[in-house]
This record gives sequence, C-alpha cells and structure tokens, in this order.
Amino acid sequence: MPAQLNDSTLPPSFETVFNQALKYSSAPVLIAQLFSVLNKPDGTMGEIVDLIRTDATLAVETLRLANSPLYGGLQVETLEDALFRLGTREIVKLASHLVASTWMTIKIPMDEWDSRGFLRQCVCRAVAAEFICRKLNSSAPELAYTAALLQDAGRLALVTATPGFIPVIAATARLEKIYWADAEATLLGFDCITLGTALLKAWQFPEGLLMAIEFMREPGKAPESFQPILTAILAARLVADSINPHVINTGNLFAIDLAWLKQNQVTQRLLEDTMVDTISRVSEQLNTKLQPGVIEFQR
Repeated sequence: MPAQLNDSTLPPSFETVFNQALKYSSAPVLIAQLFSVLNKPDGTMGEIVDLIRTDATLAVETLRLANSPLYGGLQVETLEDALFRLGTREIVKLASHLVASTWMTIKIPMDEWDSRGFLRQCVCRAVAAEFICRKLNSSAPELAYTAALLQDAGRLALVTATPGFIPVIAATARLEKIYWADAEATLLGFDCITLGTALLKAWQFPEGLLMAIEFMREPGKAPESFQPILTAILAARLVADSINPHVINTGNLFAIDLAWLKQNQVTQRLLEDTMVDTISRVSEQLNTKLQPGVIEFQR
C-alpha cells in the first residue's frame, strides 16, 4: 500500500515537473550543441570556440586546464590554442562536468538530499563509464562519460520540482519493498527515467545518449548499436554506487541486469580495476577522499 498522502504532498504531474526543469536550467543545451558540432561532417573548430565563448566559466576553465601541468604547462593565451592542445573531446567532458556542477549542486530544501554527494556520485559514474569504454575498446567514450553523468537528470528534476513529495516516494519504496522507480510509477504514473529521457530530448542531446538513458532498465531491448554505451553506464553505476556510503537516502533506482552485463564482457575483475582507477581520478578531480567498497556482481 502506498504511503498516505495529504494536501501538502499531492503528486505532481509529469508536465509540471518537466516544465519546471526546463524553466530552471537551459545549461545542458550547451553540451548538446557541442555534440552537434562534433557530429557534423563540416563542423569547425571556430564553431566550438564560439560556443565556449557563450559560457564565461567554461572559457576560463578551458584556458586553465590547457595551461595546467597535465598538458605540459606551456602558456597558451587564446581559446583557439587551448582547444588545439586539449582536443574537442576533452572540451565536451569539461563542459559536461561544469554544467553538472552548476545544476546538481543547487540548494534543495530537503534534509535527505546531499547535493554535493549526488554530484560526487554522478562524477564517479561518468569517470568509470569512460574507463570501461576504453577497457572494452568501445567507441565514443566521451558520449558514455556524458550519459553516465546525466543519467539521473530526471531524478534531480523531480527532487528540485517537488522536494516535499520525495519522502512519500521513499516511504512507499520502503514499505512496499520495491525499487525507487517503481514507487515513482505507482504514485506519479511516470518515473524519473522517463522524465530524464524527455528532458534530454528537449535539450536536443544525441540519439545515442537518449537511448542509453531510455533503456537503462531493459538494455537488451535497445538497438544493438547503442548497447556498448549502455554496458558502460550500467557497469559504471555498479562501480560508483559501491564507492563510499550512499549519502543520498533514496534507495536503489532500479535493478541492474547483471546477466546482460556478463554477456557483454563485464567481469568482476573489470569492475574492481575500474573502481581503483575511478577513485584515483575523482579524488584528484574533486579534491576529496574516496574509499573503495564491495561490488556485488557475482550473484
């Protein structure tokens, strides 16, 4: 039986949450625009530079990263030179991270929600997805990075739009002993995966990224060409959710198809090696200390 509702916790409609998310932030559009230029046969570096210039923070961080010791430390002064040094794919990752940092750390009036913890978990997923793509020799690791980073966009939109309703979803999931997305569907008539897919479509993200989010619960039903990205983001979810205690009291979103992952070359050793690499990268990137956990895969 779902948790009891009162006048202050009436369920929001899909349209209400969707429109509020679009109204709150158009920032993810920048990432979609970068992907659009990269995927154009005649896309130019000048177009990418023009997009970077529309976001002051991204422009500053692009120059800072290009001048860091990681890239040799030789001074560059223009965005054109910085882009040449970093490469376009690195710019997409940088833009994705900056947009996520801005959007995911908004202040939400809910005791159970830790915005910085949520961001840290999403960054761990993104970094792990990129590592897994490379380890499995899959294409488009930068697309996997962005898909993993934004795979819970619908959950964030729901929390932002109706923080007062989140405890009702949590209570229903706990009392009914069901997954979080199932509790959402029971109470709302939709879940955050459907919401996230609709938002990314409205922001005009590439089809591969949309498919990666839409088919998270049933990856075997996705078109075959999109399954490598799904493999990466689902395996990355296992890795990231095993790093540090889960600071966001929202339970498991859905059941990951472990059998499907095993059919797609994911092994316990791959996950454990990825965890080590992810902790090293994210600890340095976010200047925080992360601890490895136990990955429950062999069951």
